[in-house]
Amino acid sequence: MSTRCTSEDTDGTALYTGLRSERPLPLECKHALHTILFDVHEYFVSLVCSILSSGWSPEKKVEVLVDPMCGSGTLPIEAALLMANTAPGLLRYSRDKKPCAAQWLDIDQQSWIHSYDTAKAADRREYLVKQMQKKHLIFASDVHSKALELAKISAQEAGVAGLISFSQQCVSKLPHPDLMRPFPSIPVKVVTNPPWDRRLDTDAEASWRQLNAFLRKLNGTAHVLCGEPSLFRLLDAYEGIGRISVKIATIDAEIRSFVTPKIE
Repeated sequence: MSTRCTSEDTDGTALYTGLRSERPLPLECKHALHTILFDVHEYFVSLVCSILSSGWSPEKKVEVLVDPMCGSGTLPIEAALLMANTAPGLLRYSRDKKPCAAQWLDIDQQSWIHSYDTAKAADRREYLVKQMQKKHLIFASDVHSKALELAKISAQEAGVAGLISFSQQCVSKLPHPDLMRPFPSIPVKVVTNPPWDRRLDTDAEASWRQLNAFLRKLNGTAHVLCGEPSLFRLLDAYEGIGRISVKIATIDAEIRSFVTPKIE
């Protein structure tokens, strides 16, 4: 396979820019740059699958979504874009700037314009930012300042910074999940992609134990993506409500969902 095939997708965009942003990620984000080990688009799609498998659908049911190990912010940003009904290509393209496939001679150019205008009209980012008025439904935290700085920049570029509450904290120091509810009756769910050994050079087991301590406080559901399934043993024996297998290049990953009755 040629170098070009591994670095570009069919719209001509370098894979390391992710699904929505055109700005290359810095070296701190090792999991997004290890294109030798991972198909980056598959990785991002896996994160979106994590959100969708959690049942995150704010237009049908208002819920709080918490990512206590957000890293560079992909998961909470994608959750915000889903909440705002923002089409993935809307951040990359315009009426005049088209993906390569839309430039083919046998593609009706008016169809592209109609599709773009339809997506633009359906986008609710500006409306939601005005309506939310800091009553956030999405909370994202990470202990690493550089990763969190990138997450905030990416959220700003995606137009969803006003929909996400970011904080730099270790997961073990986070506020009680109940304090994140804008209203007492709103359920809370955790959707996260904790560190795992083949993805980051870190003490994955220590991070998972801290995550478990946080989940013990949660009366809700948790949805966890991991490419090292043996790490799930570090979580308490929560009631499993779903398991989805996902492929990230050669890695067999899983999204596991749990009911987490408050223990502490």
